[in-house]
Amino acid sequence: MYSFDVFDTLITRTTATPKGIFALMQDKLLKDKRYDTIPEYIKKNFFELRVHSEELARVHYTNRRCEDITLEQIYSALSMTGCLSDEEINLLMRLEKDTEYENIIGIPENIEKVKKLVRGGEHVILISDMYLDSNTIRNMLIKVDKVFEHIPLYVSCEYNATKGNGTLYQKIKNMETYDNKKWIHCGDDIYADVKAAERCKITTEHYKYENLLPCEKAALENKEDDSFIQLMIGTARNARLFNKATGKTAIGISIGGPIIFPYVWWVISESLKKGIKRLYFIARDGYILKKVADIIIERFNYDIDTYYIYGSRKAWRMPSFSIENNDIFEIISWSHPHLINNIELLAEVFKISPHEMAKFVPDNYKNRNFTLYELHSLANELNNNKEFKDYLINHYKEERQRVVEYLKQEINTDDDNFAFVELSGSGYTQECLANIMSDFYCNPIKTFYFKVDRLHKNEKCIFFDFMPSFLYINYIIEVLYRAPYGHTVGYIKEKDEIKPKIIDDEGSILLNYGINDYINGIEKFTKEYIETICRSDIDPASLKLILRYMEYITRTPDREILDFVSDMPFSDSGREKKVSKFAPKLTRKDIFNIFLLRLNEPVNKYYFGSNLDYSVLRCNDKDKRLIDFCKRHNRKLLGRIARFIKRKNNDIMHDYPLHMLKGDIVLYGAGKYGHAFYKKLKKQKDCKIVQWVDAAYKEMGRKISSIDDIGKVNYDFILITVKNKNVATEIKNMLIERGIPSEKIIWFDLYIQWL
Repeated sequence: MYSFDVFDTLITRTTATPKGIFALMQDKLLKDKRYDTIPEYIKKNFFELRVHSEELARVHYTNRRCEDITLEQIYSALSMTGCLSDEEINLLMRLEKDTEYENIIGIPENIEKVKKLVRGGEHVILISDMYLDSNTIRNMLIKVDKVFEHIPLYVSCEYNATKGNGTLYQKIKNMETYDNKKWIHCGDDIYADVKAAERCKITTEHYKYENLLPCEKAALENKEDDSFIQLMIGTARNARLFNKATGKTAIGISIGGPIIFPYVWWVISESLKKGIKRLYFIARDGYILKKVADIIIERFNYDIDTYYIYGSRKAWRMPSFSIENNDIFEIISWSHPHLINNIELLAEVFKISPHEMAKFVPDNYKNRNFTLYELHSLANELNNNKEFKDYLINHYKEERQRVVEYLKQEINTDDDNFAFVELSGSGYTQECLANIMSDFYCNPIKTFYFKVDRLHKNEKCIFFDFMPSFLYINYIIEVLYRAPYGHTVGYIKEKDEIKPKIIDDEGSILLNYGINDYINGIEKFTKEYIETICRSDIDPASLKLILRYMEYITRTPDREILDFVSDMPFSDSGREKKVSKFAPKLTRKDIFNIFLLRLNEPVNKYYFGSNLDYSVLRCNDKDKRLIDFCKRHNRKLLGRIARFIKRKNNDIMHDYPLHMLKGDIVLYGAGKYGHAFYKKLKKQKDCKIVQWVDAAYKEMGRKISSIDDIGKVNYDFILITVKNKNVATEIKNMLIERGIPSEKIIWFDLYIQWL
């Protein structure tokens, strides 16, 4: 004889946990007019009332003679509120049975096993520890397969016995004619279906039901009454179960799909509302988005066509440069300026050779690294250089024409019923695209975004932002949705067709990493969740689970997710130059360099990933203690000694662009930094210190004058020699109030903020 457990062995729910059924019931009670007679108190608090009523019923009814409870006894406990009539109690019980029925799905592998045994003439029975009656459970079983129509079913609440302590097995033994040695029981519960059965001398087969993942348990914490989260996580769990998914496929099902599906559903829903008929998904972040969209559109037969457009910041930004769109400072500010510290890297921004770039750059910037402050100054110089702008316009004239030809070839602009779909970013590249398209399209372009990092006011662009937010480690969303090929760097003409020019910088690396398994998981989740939507009235465009998962992934990830995200091949900080892991593991040498040795230098001088915070998450407790130690001592003696050994000169002026100072200088400030500036500037050939002032001049010796003496000598500039920005701002405002022109006041901001 063969026996099978029922729930989570032969059938399972669409919800993450059994209590999820109560969350769905609460939604129905609040929305469906059939339940208008149910008191508001019951409807609004049904989830908790149902959970605790069952607890009360078990305490009251279970004893030696009655080991399990019935649904009627649970609702008898619920009726203690005094708010419900017998008719309303029956209405609620009917609702629970109907909701269970609606949200039951079969587990194919075990159903097939039962059918095979029945076909082979074996005696099969079903056993369940459950408060629902056997007729209700049988209807649920028949819903998934008619093989269960006549198979004997034993339910604990009807026999006053449970599997857990073995009494139900003993009662079945007395009712069934069988050879005890040939009884094989299959179930998912290690205690009730395995250990208890084995104590009754029954051979067991443990069915390993799919457990919830750590991220799913975390998302459900204090949110078990949320029907959206219940159905989303339940769908992911079932998709893993049915597909026996592991590794990257399981992560795609569990994380990749649930995060992106609400966004794509929202894009399609908004497109239908706005009359948008054509969606153009932009490479490369649009690759997975389009796959998800196509599955949704096909399943519901929506009147929307989808296309894939090859483009990138490299392919569109500089060709957009024109007389109307020629802000050099803006281009640099949107190009990770903290990573640009020499002519070669600056030339990369404009996609020209270092030799050409050098023609427009002052000599003192050549053949050396420069600071962020110097880059800021250089950006302003280049922005006022008409010759450089004319050069760029002419340089990109032909390339712009190729981009225009490609876009006209791929995009139907006969009407305004189209939009682009992007994932995440600054939105600047879309502004560049709009500028290029203005050559042949006179209306603003529309773009859907999961998340735009900055606010925009551009008459040529309309942004639809799914989640206006600046999340912690916000560009981790880009790590989760990679395309299995490299970047588009331009376009080439072959015969009468314009084709994208793609470099294989990430493609082969991502394929070796197993990105297609991950994408396959996202597709499996999408197909499964669509069926969940069809069975329920849930609104899929919700941020609830996305925000919980993003918080989990970025701050408290489990080891599997942490390693998956960290080891994902990722272009260096979005610069599309160097491919490395998103967050590589830190060596002890890395830790010393980054947290003890480094002072004002950009972190990428010592760190070769894309997110240091995420790399720190990968550290073990010992290394995290080392990081804390290095941070504490960075500006103390140990850090200063480390930097002294590294540079062989403990020079606090090494980051300041003093060579930019020329003419007669008044120093304002005679503290530590004032004296350091004084020593350095005394050695400068092109500048001369004509006065040194400080508010506390009386305590500082004869070299230092009162600030009231400013103007008694001729000077070209006043240099404020303090490090704190707020203090420097106060000093500058005070000097301006004294009648000193602001253009004559200099303060070096080493932490200068760009647009």
